[in-house]
Amino acid sequence: MSLPYRPNQDKNSGYRYVCTKRLGNLMLCTFRRSPLPTETADHIAKYDGDWWRERGDDRLSNLRWASKSEQIRNQRVHKPKRSGKPVLLRRPEWPESTPSLRFESANEAAKKLQLHSGAVSDCANRKRGKMHHHGWKITRAQPNETQDDLVDGNQVEAWREVHPRLRVSSFGRAQWKNNLGDGWGPRFLPLPTDGNPYAKLDAELAHIIVYQTFHGHLEEGETVDHIDQNKRNNRADNLRAASASCQNYNRVVSSSGSELQSLPVQGRPTANTDAEWMTFASQNEAARTLTVAQGMRFNQGAISKVVLGKASSTNGWTFRFAQPTV
Repeated sequence: MSLPYRPNQDKNSGYRYVCTKRLGNLMLCTFRRSPLPTETADHIAKYDGDWWRERGDDRLSNLRWASKSEQIRNQRVHKPKRSGKPVLLRRPEWPESTPSLRFESANEAAKKLQLHSGAVSDCANRKRGKMHHHGWKITRAQPNETQDDLVDGNQVEAWREVHPRLRVSSFGRAQWKNNLGDGWGPRFLPLPTDGNPYAKLDAELAHIIVYQTFHGHLEEGETVDHIDQNKRNNRADNLRAASASCQNYNRVVSSSGSELQSLPVQGRPTANTDAEWMTFASQNEAARTLTVAQGMRFNQGAISKVVLGKASSTNGWTFRFAQPTV
């Protein structure tokens, strides 16, 4: 028996797998009960729309069986408001040593303290000189993210306008223009919300906006691919135009189970490096075809190890994933 281990998260889906089975499903089946036909495993904590943290938390206390409609309702409840501006509230009689209460938006402060959101926003923006509302002194808080241009080695963050109200940076951040006046609001990193794996800006996918702003428009049949497979890394240098087959090839490193096995592979004898690569529709087809042709048993699992670089050859043959058509 092997030592206990925690499976890594799949880079595409964010889920943890054990032998092609989701860890969450295995946990619930083992410690709770089998699911009903309409149920799937649901992660209770949504981590403010951070789908990577959500799907990686497979503690039994954070798992439950839920129908599709129940999961959607759970996602809606935890959807954060990305356009909100943080505010600070405090009572005038509080001593200086008592910290102010911080809320990520005027709506959140109004909901928690039973105040009027419009009045909270007016005080934070000093509209008509207002500072107090129902005994609370309200000020605008500094954003959590730095408002200076980011620097990474020799690269300095560059900003370009998408349209008169929105601009994005080469580091994947965004900034909205204020509704009143000519100033710009705080700079922020768009995050996925509502259970979606991708961040959005103005109802459009953020990574597509960043790509088209810094690289130009996509050709017919092209999509935007994250080179490092991190769907939250929307830096311009991490985005490229790619066909669907190229994207599938890029996902190979993080694929698992039947998805990986079904990708086309190429093989040739290790003793004859001048021989042309033979192409097979899948690892299983390669194993079946070569077993008959070579008169020896080829195993799909052994071929998989060679393809992934875990072994140099099997039965005198080497294999690789078929090169994609970009």
